Amino acid sequence: MRWLSHAVWCNLRAMNAVLSPIESEFATTEEAAAYDQWFRAQVQEAIDDPRPSIPHDQVMAEMREIIAKKRAARKMTDSGNKS
Repeated sequence: MRWLSHAVWCNLRAMNAVLSPIESEFATTEEAAAYDQWFRAQVQEAIDDPRPSIPHDQVMAEMREIIAKKRAARKMTDSGNKS
C-alpha cells in the first residue's frame, strides 16, 4: 500500500474509520479495501494473460488515428450545422 498517504494509512488501521474525501475517494476503509482487492485481481489477470503484449508505441499510434478520425468527423458535422 505504498500509494497511500500516511494519514490514509493511519485511517486504514481502524477498520470502521470514515475516510476523508480529501485523502480518499472512498467513504469507508471497507470500500477502499474492496477496490484494492478488485484492482489487484485485474492487474494479476492482465499479467497472467497469455496473449502477446502490444507495444506502447503501437497502441498510441492506433489511438491517435482513432482520435484524428473522430475529430475530422466531428469537424465535418459541425461545419454542416452552420447554415
